[in-house]
Amino acid sequence: ASIWFLIRYLRSHTTHVFIYYRYVLGIAMIAMLMTGYLKG
Repeated sequence: ASIWFLIRYLRSHTTHVFIYYRYVLGIAMIAMLMTGYLKG
């Protein structure tokens, strides 16, 4: 069901939301690894 929602969403919206989300998540992961919060 979630896959159909994503397909429908992407047909009517741009992917900028997902690109922004991935950037924020990536920066947060790198920051946590650098501070030692996550053990890499």
